[in-house]
Amino acid sequence: MDDLKFPEELGNGPIKRRWITDVFFGIFFFIFMLGMLAVSGYGFYLGNPKMLLIGWDSDQNGCGFSPETKDYPMLYWPQSPSTQVVADLQKGDYSTALQMLSYGVCVKTCPTATSTDPVDCKVTTY
Repeated sequence: MDDLKFPEELGNGPIKRRWITDVFFGIFFFIFMLGMLAVSGYGFYLGNPKMLLIGWDSDQNGCGFSPETKDYPMLYWPQSPSTQVVADLQKGDYSTALQMLSYGVCVKTCPTATSTDPVDCKVTTY
């Protein structure tokens, strides 16, 4: 235990001779945060953030958003992912899963597992 001797000036903790060590990074981070605030404000002021949250069909119509799909507010993927897509996702290959996004259609209501009625959807060209 004799090896663990602290200097006497640290007996009450390191309260003397403190200084900022990362001045450059602090200034850089502050400028970065101001830039992010400016870009976010610009996007919300001139953009339409609702467009990030709506589903898009394969014809690139916003479900329930564009005039063609006003009566079809829900997005539905009629093709379920195959076991190969799931295996690719587990390996980290997202390309086949991203291709599945091309098959979405806008529907009036989402189908249920027990429903036998045909799905009322906005027909796409793809």
